[in-house]
Amino acid sequence: MPLPTRRPAGAGGGPPAAAAVAVMETNDEAAACRMAAMKKWVRPSRALAGLSARTGGYFQDPFLAPFVDPVVPSPLVLAAPGPPQRAVDVNRGTAIRVAGVDAAVAAFRRAAAALPESASRPPQILALGAGFDTRPAAVRGVRYVEVDYPAVAAAKWRRVVGDRGTAARAALPSTMRRVAAAAGGDDFHVAGVWGAPTPAAATAVDGDAAGGRRGTGYALLGGDLRDVPRLLAVLLAGAGVGWDWASPTLLLCEVALVYMDAGDSGRLLAAIAAAARGCLAVVNFEQIRPDDPFGARMVAQMAAHGCPLRGLAAYPELVDQVRRFRTAGWGAVEAVDALTYFYRYMPPDRRRHIISRERLDDADEWHGLLRHYALVWGATDRRHEGAGPPQSGGGGGGAPNGGAPDLAVADADPRQLASPFVATFLPRPAGRETG
Repeated sequence: MPLPTRRPAGAGGGPPAAAAVAVMETNDEAAACRMAAMKKWVRPSRALAGLSARTGGYFQDPFLAPFVDPVVPSPLVLAAPGPPQRAVDVNRGTAIRVAGVDAAVAAFRRAAAALPESASRPPQILALGAGFDTRPAAVRGVRYVEVDYPAVAAAKWRRVVGDRGTAARAALPSTMRRVAAAAGGDDFHVAGVWGAPTPAAATAVDGDAAGGRRGTGYALLGGDLRDVPRLLAVLLAGAGVGWDWASPTLLLCEVALVYMDAGDSGRLLAAIAAAARGCLAVVNFEQIRPDDPFGARMVAQMAAHGCPLRGLAAYPELVDQVRRFRTAGWGAVEAVDALTYFYRYMPPDRRRHIISRERLDDADEWHGLLRHYALVWGATDRRHEGAGPPQSGGGGGGAPNGGAPDLAVADADPRQLASPFVATFLPRPAGRETG
C-alpha cells in the first residue's frame, strides 16, 4: 500500500479545476495520515471525535489539528486492497518519513549554526509542495518559505489565521506580526506572511531561543513550480521575509518532485542550485522502484486518483536520485531507501518506539513498502566548489537482474567532503538493531 502523499503546485497537466481537486484530496489525505500516526488510529479516516481517547502515538504534533477536518475521506487508503492491518504499515511509514525529514532539518540547522556568518545570516528553508505541513510552527529562528498550488496555499493560510490555528500562530516568533496576503490567482504570489511587514523592516529581530538573529519569519507562496522565473523573482524580492540567497539554505522536497515531469523538476533544481550563493542543502523524500509488482500497483493507484507519478520513470533507483542532484549542482549526495534508513540511520530509541506502537503481523509487506521510498540528502559549500563534472556513482547502481537493492548510494566531489557544513549535514549510520 503506497503511503498517502501530497501533490505539489503545478505538477499536473490537466484542467486547473481537476488539478485543484486532486491536489486537495491527496493533501487532506496526507494530513489525515499524520494525525492517524500521531494518535495511533486504526483508520486515518475516522472522525476526530475519538482523538482524546487514543494516546501514545508514533510522534507528537501539537499544531496539526487545524489542518485535519472532523471527517476526512481517505480514498487512497480505503480503496487499497488488503485487510485493515495494512493501516499499521501506513502509520509506521508516516512516522519514518517524519523522523527522516526532521533529522535532516536538525542536521541542517547544526551545520548552519557552525558557519562563521551564522550571527548575521539566519538559516532559511524553502519547502516545495509543502501542503499542510506544520514544520514551520515547530522550527524556530529561521526564514521559512513554503510553496504549493494556489488552492492549497489559500486553504492553509485560512487555517493558520482562523480560529482553529491558535496553536500554530502561538508558535510563530512573538516579535512577528501578520501581513495581509496579496491577491492570488494562478500566478506566483505571496499568499500570506508572518514576519516583517515591509522590506525595510525585514531585519526585525526574532527574539526566540535561537538567539537574536535577523530577518526570520514565515511566508506561504502560491503558484506553479514549473514557472521557475516567477518563483525566483518572488524569492529575489524577499518573499516578504527578507529571503537571501547568500544565507545557508535547505531545500525541502517531500513527495513533490516526483509529480513533475523530469525536465521541469530538473530545471527547477538547477535554477535553485545556481541561485544559491552560500551553503545549500537538500532533502528529498519520494517514491522509487516502479518496475516490480508493488511499484506497478503504486503507480497505478496514484494515477487512478489523478496524481500520476510523472517523474518516477526518469529516477527509478537510488543511483538515479543521486545523479539527479549531482547534475543539478549539489556537490555531495547520498540516497537510501526508507527501509535502510529505518534500520541503519534512525537512532535506536526512535526505532524501538516506532516498532512498539502497534503489532505488525506481516513484516515482509511493510518492508516492501519501505523499499519503494527514497530519502536523499545533498549539500554544497560554495567555498569548496570545484569545476569538474559529477563523478560516477560512488555507491553502485540499482538492482540489476533482480538482485538485492543497494543499501546506500553516494557520490561527491572530494573537495565538498572537506567542508564542515557538508560533513555535518550528510547522514551517518546510527547502528543496526533488529526488532
